[in-house]
Amino acid sequence: MSAYWLAPEAGAAADAPASDAGAAAADAEAASLAAAAVLDAASEAAAAADEAAEAAADASLAADEAAWSELLLQAASATAANREATRRDFFMITSFYG
Repeated sequence: MSAYWLAPEAGAAADAPASDAGAAAADAEAASLAAAAVLDAASEAAAAADEAAEAAADASLAADEAAWSELLLQAASATAANREATRRDFFMITSFYG
């Protein structure tokens, strides 16, 4: 603080802009830190969204595999039933015509 012994109000008026500039610099630094925190949070949110999308893709793939497994099981069962019906029909025909 400057010593204005002739006009103390002039010294106060001269020091006021310097203190305002210091407050503005502190506000700017706080805003910069807040912006950095927001960017970090956005980055973490994007990473979490990527992980969620990957988990959803894995779940979809597992559901597709389960559906194909069930379909193949039904096809195998139908094939076995068809084979048994064919064997039965062949036995009935050959035994009838002897």
